[in-house]
Amino acid sequence: MPKIIWVMGARGFVGAHVSRAAADRGHVVCGLGHGAWLPDEAAAAGVSRWVNGEIDDANLDGLAEHGLPDGIIHCAGGSSVGVSLAAPFEDYSRSVTSTARLLEWLRRRAPQCGLVLASSAAVYGGGAPEGIVESADCQPASPYGTHKLAAEVLVRGAVRSFGTRAAIIRPFSLYGEELRKQLIWDICQKLRLRPDGLQLGGSGAELRDFVHVSDAAAFFVNILEQLWSQPAGLVVVNCGSGRARNIRAAASAVCAAWGAAFEPTFSGGERVGDPVHLVANPGHATSLGFRESVAFDEGVRRYVAWFKQRYPSR
Repeated sequence: MPKIIWVMGARGFVGAHVSRAAADRGHVVCGLGHGAWLPDEAAAAGVSRWVNGEIDDANLDGLAEHGLPDGIIHCAGGSSVGVSLAAPFEDYSRSVTSTARLLEWLRRRAPQCGLVLASSAAVYGGGAPEGIVESADCQPASPYGTHKLAAEVLVRGAVRSFGTRAAIIRPFSLYGEELRKQLIWDICQKLRLRPDGLQLGGSGAELRDFVHVSDAAAFFVNILEQLWSQPAGLVVVNCGSGRARNIRAAASAVCAAWGAAFEPTFSGGERVGDPVHLVANPGHATSLGFRESVAFDEGVRRYVAWFKQRYPSR
């Protein structure tokens, strides 16, 4: 039976892919977030109704006029370490205040609704070369990670105090078409403007666990569907493949897909708030149905093709 799913932040990078994945599974998807979105544009992302605005009672009540949600996937919030360092209170408001408002609305209006929170592997902090398990200590190294962890604490409190049925998903390094920030985007921007060479910060030895956003989106919807058939409680799970890839190798793959005949160089400087190693132990995620269907090299080729089509070289 199709369910009504609300996606908070449905116009964002992750939210748009989650909306499309939910619609492809036959669910009715409604979205709330920032930005004007024409009905045909929203429909292309699988969103049947879109509300442009903050997560607050008025906008949530407006969506509820078309039916209370069976599930909510909360993808709204801060999305960048850099932005959180430049504007920490804004990042707090986007990640923590929005979550508090949503939980309060659910407590009063839709207590049986399942909730999936899109958190981040940034809650772990610096990480370690080996895969990080969900029970690892959380020591975030940036306001972004701290605020994601604070949102998690709010969800945990709602589960304990009000019986909310919820899941917290901690994605690792998501990438894919439509992403306009972070490593692969930055590399493509540099190659477009200076096609004769590439220098990046850091040492290049930093480790990341790259996950294509389409695989993450399918996992988000899968976890929500599992919540509906489970007793009230909390699921905490990584969204990562467990494949450690250093930044030098990742950057080389982007250069190869671009057609560049050189290897990237690195300045050796550290970036504030960025962990040295961030790789998942994928055991729990795999047991809950996570599957990596897009290999990294293929995902990079798709991203570079999208970028070149959208942003032609001068």
